[in-house]
Amino acid sequence: MTLRIIHEASTQRQHVRVRAPLMVRIGRDEYTAFDWSVAGIGVRGLDPLPSVGQIIQMALLFRFDGFSFEINVSGEVRHVNARTGDAGLVLIELEPEQLALLQYVVGAYMSGEIVSSGDILAITKRENFTGARALKAAETGSNKAIVTRNLVALALLWVAGVALVGLLAFNLYSRLFIVRADGFLAGGEAIAATAPAAGLASINASAGARVQPGTVLGTIQTPTGEVASLTAGCDCLVGSVVVDDGAFVAAGAKLVELVPASATLEGEFLVPLNKAARIKAGDVAMVEFYGSRQPQRARVERVVLPKMSQAFANGGREAAFNSVVRVKFTDAPPLSLLGQPATVRINAPHF
Repeated sequence: MTLRIIHEASTQRQHVRVRAPLMVRIGRDEYTAFDWSVAGIGVRGLDPLPSVGQIIQMALLFRFDGFSFEINVSGEVRHVNARTGDAGLVLIELEPEQLALLQYVVGAYMSGEIVSSGDILAITKRENFTGARALKAAETGSNKAIVTRNLVALALLWVAGVALVGLLAFNLYSRLFIVRADGFLAGGEAIAATAPAAGLASINASAGARVQPGTVLGTIQTPTGEVASLTAGCDCLVGSVVVDDGAFVAAGAKLVELVPASATLEGEFLVPLNKAARIKAGDVAMVEFYGSRQPQRARVERVVLPKMSQAFANGGREAAFNSVVRVKFTDAPPLSLLGQPATVRINAPHF
């Protein structure tokens, strides 16, 4: 017997095709398989010819000197040649033992081994397929640890991503809708202490000092040598001293600003015009005092636009285009903070 082995092209089935004696029994009729492999067979002389896609129950008959065996299989018709009467079938639903037996027969033909009944029996009796290797406890624990570590890493990355997005959103919101400015605390009901006469002023009051009615704030020495006293007319705090000690002042000139002890402090902050246009009365503000970490809540009371300064009117360039934003506190700060510097953050969601 001459054995011919044909290797299919790479685009076809990846199985060795063997032209060796093989008979196919379909029903009571036997046909010759002119070409077969582990994946399928070619049968000649089928009558009547089957149709493509038809499932055929058949038996593969292997006959050797002294013994023979058969394998019951199912085949699906893939192509039919009406001129030659040939049909190609794909073997389907092969059991592991059947697949191992077919592979053994093909390998024996290729290697030149003599197939004996003992070889066939050995193939059918042995366990040709085994289950997956059981994982050891240590490996299982290691896999769980790897999975846990990966999940923790993903969670950390997710948290970092959310934090980064939040930080970017906060910075963008701060740039667009938060106005920051510096200023000081002032009394909304300031009282001016004026010079009773023209002369040299000598002021002995200091800003922030508490004074009672009749307290001497300073003196005025007139050109004739007379001395006139400057007294407080209320229970007040000294807001600011307007003139320098020893300066010559006119009668009625403002020398000292007093704030009544019952007055409510307000914040006054300088804001550039391009930012002040976004601020409206009623906007929420948070005021921080220097030296204190606790901000205080307030609301914008009004925005005072600047007027053309005298320097600007005379052609100078030192005119300051700043608006004064006045805020009123929700909880009145202590009067001792009068004149203290402060900074404000105004939430101005306007365009």
